[in-house]
Amino acid sequence: QVRGQQARQSMDAKRAEAAAAEALRQKEQEEEAAAALRIQSQIRGQQVRKTADDKEAEAASAAAAVTVEQQKQSDEEATAGLRQCRAEEKARKEAEEMAKEAAELAEMLVAELAETALARAQ
Repeated sequence: QVRGQQARQSMDAKRAEAAAAEALRQKEQEEEAAAALRIQSQIRGQQVRKTADDKEAEAASAAAAVTVEQQKQSDEEATAGLRQCRAEEKARKEAEEMAKEAAELAEMLVAELAETALARAQ
């Protein structure tokens, strides 16, 4: 009887030990699954942040391209304005030169006419 009781106790202890080992194994599996879910969640979060960063970088690049294009257009307009000013200045100088030449010719003509009139008067 004692041996039977000891055998039952031994079997009960082994069953309890096996049950404890199984419970520990299940707990470890649950912890591993939870860790895997946390890692997946972190990866998803990083992917979402990367996508947002990529979209932000795209938007910044597009804005920079627009700014560059606007600056280019502004530079072209300024260059055109400068060309026009130079052309106007050149035309003004040419007109002044022509007026000066016309005044000199008029002076010479007046002097010639005066000489001619003086010669006729004598």
